[in-house]
Amino acid sequence: MVGMTQLAIDFSAPVRPRGSSAKDRALGRPSSIEGKAGRDLPPEVYTRDEGQRLLDGPLGRNEKTRTRNRALLVVMWRAGLRVSEALDLRMEDLRPGDGGVWVRRGKGGKPRLAGMDPESFEALQPWLELRAELGIDPGGPVFCTFTGREVQSSYVRHMCRRLRSKLGLSKRVHAHALRHTHAHELFREGVAEKLIQVQLGHASLESTDKYLRRIGANEAVAVVRARGWG
Repeated sequence: MVGMTQLAIDFSAPVRPRGSSAKDRALGRPSSIEGKAGRDLPPEVYTRDEGQRLLDGPLGRNEKTRTRNRALLVVMWRAGLRVSEALDLRMEDLRPGDGGVWVRRGKGGKPRLAGMDPESFEALQPWLELRAELGIDPGGPVFCTFTGREVQSSYVRHMCRRLRSKLGLSKRVHAHALRHTHAHELFREGVAEKLIQVQLGHASLESTDKYLRRIGANEAVAVVRARGWG
């Protein structure tokens, strides 16, 4: 099993001041983290140390909350899910035997099986075991309150903002950066863009290409900035 202190995550993404409406969510429209205003801000890439600080940071007031929130971050990162997709997961959607998690309603209402590695399923176990101990409905959402109610996306946004504030980070912190990181890592590992498109649930390969180019822009800037004259 991969220990939580071994996970390196890039946490960065655009943040918009308002969340999506219930109507937008019902129609599968992009939430505030993926809206047009957010796309005007370039995603930032965090160092391994910065990602580790966030993962090990103050994710809640008590151990139960921290356990759940760590598990949520792991799923969004390792399966490349949008916040809404992760919060919509039900227990039956966790399918390690099939190699992933079942996304019921992706963007545009399209379902898909998003791949996720075995170590990440193992990293979920502390929360799943705690969830069972609390007697939470096994048919309910995976990531829920301790009474079984749904966790709202606004809670995740506020959690990330608190992390940034408490850790004193200058970079923007947002859960959608986990999806950015997932796509960027796959690309760096040589995964074909067509497969990345399927994994992320993009409607077209063109969308994936633009997505990856945008995510990689800062890396290109960093490389050029470090060049010397000699």
